[in-house]
Amino acid sequence: MTDDESPGVITELLRAAAAGDAIADERLFTVVYAAIDPRRARVVELRWFAGLDATEVAKLLNVGTATVTRDWAAARLVGRRTWPEVPEVIVPARGSA
Repeated sequence: MTDDESPGVITELLRAAAAGDAIADERLFTVVYAAIDPRRARVVELRWFAGLDATEVAKLLNVGTATVTRDWAAARLVGRRTWPEVPEVIVPARGSA
């Protein structure tokens, strides 16, 4: 368990997210998602936060571009289900792999 995954940190993130802190909400999502599927979480970090394209992410993670595209699509679906009120500009539309 990393420092980001410790019960105290997760509790604080939950409190802050419940209070409307968007950054805490995003961080909580990243921590929880990383625990469920570390590779997809890394794809999200590299695509969304680092701004890399699918080819760059594939090279960094030593996987195929199709794998990155699938992981990105799955992560976007989770994001849309988690935050249905967030506009498509935040949770990119289908086909924007």
